[in-house]
Amino acid sequence: MPESLGTITKPTILISESHKLALEFQAGPNIGTITFSADLITGDDVNLTIQGDAITQVSWASSHANTMGLIVTALKATDYVQDAKIDPDLPRVIHLYLKDDEATPVMTGSIAHTGGTATMTLTTVANDILQGMPVGLIGDGEKVVSPVILDLWWGATFLKNRLIGVSIHYALAGQLCTVFAAGYMVVYGKLTGTKVPGPAKATTVEDVVMTPGYEFGYVNYDATTSVNDHIGWMLDGGDNDDIVRVLLAL
Repeated sequence: MPESLGTITKPTILISESHKLALEFQAGPNIGTITFSADLITGDDVNLTIQGDAITQVSWASSHANTMGLIVTALKATDYVQDAKIDPDLPRVIHLYLKDDEATPVMTGSIAHTGGTATMTLTTVANDILQGMPVGLIGDGEKVVSPVILDLWWGATFLKNRLIGVSIHYALAGQLCTVFAAGYMVVYGKLTGTKVPGPAKATTVEDVVMTPGYEFGYVNYDATTSVNDHIGWMLDGGDNDDIVRVLLAL
């Protein structure tokens, strides 16, 4: 049995390998969540403010799913929202985060009805990263979030291979933390199509250019949600043929 550590009041790292690849990241944003109690229907008008600014009113248009998409578009058009998306598993839920990583979303909202009954609940989830907590990527790179945030953002596609390592620091949204990486090497690779940071698979290798010094081509990387072809993580996002950093974990 381990010896008593006294009253344990916080997570701590008891022991770790002495040599690990350590990478510095910024703790990513807090998440705002908009939840509707029922599907939006004909005659529903949705009003929202984010950080005190009103979005363009969204009126029901053709279907609940289409109307939710219009709300996401309106949120992204504001000066404050960096990204917003419909929950992959819950079609009545929208998640968002702000351009200012340190800020917490402040939202108000209402629905004007002529027949519907849906109500709106607005909540926030703080991205509090603890020492010894597994973390994963979000946004445009160099930002990590807790497993709770990952699960909200990715839904059923949240897999173990989204976790890139373990933070050895405490960090609140916007602060820096060092991560002991689950991989062992960072290399440059070329993107196949437009991609965001996240789990990667190797696709093809460019032809070797037989010049003096043997200049080799890049390995091309694509996104993956499978554990079978997962080879590491794209640490940066970009467009087709962009060169990005890839953390390898074979």
